[in-house]
This record gives sequence, structure tokens and C-alpha cells, in this order.
Amino acid sequence: KLIKNNKADITEKPLSGLERSLAVLNLMADLPRRVIDIKKEMNLPWATAHRTVKKLEKAEWLEKKE
Repeated sequence: KLIKNNKADITEKPLSGLERSLAVLNLMADLPRRVIDIKKEMNLPWATAHRTVKKLEKAEWLEKKE
């Protein structure tokens, strides 16, 4: 399994965009998080975490709180 306890194990195989997006949504369902938190919890590069969050916001799956 590539996702364990909401963390991606990118040492085995990188997550696909869909898998990564679903994992982010799963994390956010428990507790709102910042991009840096997602980066750390999922062991992702910052740019990947940021891009994923921005795509989910654009699709209106996530809403940014100011």
C-alpha cells in the first residue's frame, strides 16, 4: 500500500496525481492543514504539495481560509 496513516511512501513508487489529491483530501477531512503540514505529513516536495492544494482549490474541493 502506498498510503499508510495518511502518509505517502514515495520511496516505493510516487503517487499518481489522483492518489495524491485523494490523500490530501483525506488529511484535510480530519483537520485543516497548511501546505507545509501536508508536505511534512505526506513526505512530498513543497512544490508538489502546493500544486496539489492549488488544483483542489481551483476545482472547489478545498476552500482557502484567510
